[in-house]
Amino acid sequence: AAGRLAFRNFCNMAVWYSENLSEEVSTKMTEVLRKGYFPSQTPIGYRVGVKGKDPDPKKKYPDEALAPFVKEAFELFATGDYSVRTICDHMREKGMTNSKGGKLRKGIFERMMRNPFYYGMIEWKQKSTNSVTLYQGNHEPLIDKKLFDRIQEVLDGRFQKNKSKHDFT
Repeated sequence: AAGRLAFRNFCNMAVWYSENLSEEVSTKMTEVLRKGYFPSQTPIGYRVGVKGKDPDPKKKYPDEALAPFVKEAFELFATGDYSVRTICDHMREKGMTNSKGGKLRKGIFERMMRNPFYYGMIEWKQKSTNSVTLYQGNHEPLIDKKLFDRIQEVLDGRFQKNKSKHDFT
C-alpha cells in the first residue's frame, strides 16, 4: 500500500510539474508577443537579427535577398491576374527560393498570402483556448494593411462554393 501511495504521489507531482511548466511558458510567450517579438520560425522574406550587426538580435529584419521578391509577389497577386500557382511559378523563374535556398512550393505562397506578419501584426493561436490573437509586431512591415486586405479579397473571391442546380424531371 505504501508503494502505491508513493507512486501516485510521484504521478501527481509529474502532472503538476507539467501543467505549471505549461502555464509559465504561456505567460512568457505572451510577454514576448506583447513586446512585439515573434517567438517562432521566421517567415519567408525575413531573417533573424544578428548579434553585433543589428541593434536588436531578437527582432526580425527584412532579408535583403528575399524581401523584394515577397513584396513583388504580394503586389502581383493583388492585381487578381495571378493564381497562387502562377505566382509561385513566376517568382521561382525570377530566382526566388525559400529561406533555406530550396525550391518554392505552392503551399508557401498560400500561407504567406494569409499571414498578417507581412503588414506588421503577429497572429498567435492559444492552444488552451483555441483562440487567435493579433499582437503589434516590432518588425518592419513589407506591405501595408490596405494591400493585405486587397489580397484577402482576391483569395476569398476565388474560393466561393459552386452552387449547382439540377433540374431533374
